[in-house]
Amino acid sequence: MIRIHPLIYSLIALLLMIGTFYDLPISMQVFDPSSGFGSFFQAYGHVPSLFLCGIAAILLFKDSRNALTKCLFIVLVGILLMAIHRMTYLPLVVMVLLAIGMAWAAEYFSRKNYAGGIYWSKVATSTLLMSNITLQCLKMIWGRPRFKYITHPEQEFFPWYKVNHLTTEDVFMSFPSGHSANAAIIVCLVLLVAVFYSKNRPARWLAMVFAFIWTGLVMASRVVYGNHFVTDTAMGTLITLLFFQHFQNYYPVENLEDVKTPGKL
Repeated sequence: MIRIHPLIYSLIALLLMIGTFYDLPISMQVFDPSSGFGSFFQAYGHVPSLFLCGIAAILLFKDSRNALTKCLFIVLVGILLMAIHRMTYLPLVVMVLLAIGMAWAAEYFSRKNYAGGIYWSKVATSTLLMSNITLQCLKMIWGRPRFKYITHPEQEFFPWYKVNHLTTEDVFMSFPSGHSANAAIIVCLVLLVAVFYSKNRPARWLAMVFAFIWTGLVMASRVVYGNHFVTDTAMGTLITLLFFQHFQNYYPVENLEDVKTPGKL
């Protein structure tokens, strides 16, 4: 299993601490609505994580003989592909290639280590579903305005620890950051490598570095683009990592030799 290194939690705590006092000044300094950096990760920040979860969903349900389960599987994969298309506006041919890639990867990992694949799939899909459900509930309860819509900071800005009001409007759904939370699901890539390539240490370290850098870039881009404050991105990432850690322990790993190989992120 993958243990999140205490340093990662310490960095998130530090960001929350800094943001508690400097959320507004930081956003005022770095906000750039025309940023190519911000627009790129606005469109593609979710994609690697959703692609991984698409593989996990296919691997988890592809051999089911239950008609209802198969229907749920088709709906879930369809939602993931629609979400990718809605964010990126990729051409239809690219979306078809993504779907084929998901199916091929699921079949490959299924043949390589079926039991390990099922374990990984449960962790990945559960992390995606529960983190997003939690995020949407918190967004509606908190009602924190997004920085790019704030015109009078002294009146409209709310620190992250203050609940504003119940809402269903996107303008008031700054806290926590959904993009950051979904980007952090890339941590499942590290678990994937640990399960299927347990003896390949360079591959594991490469996956760890990629997960760390990608999540950090998405977090930074959300602040630059004005969609979120620093504390929004830190909390979104924290929620995903906590669910990831929980589901690794929740699902049984007995008799999965590869899964027992320790790792750290």
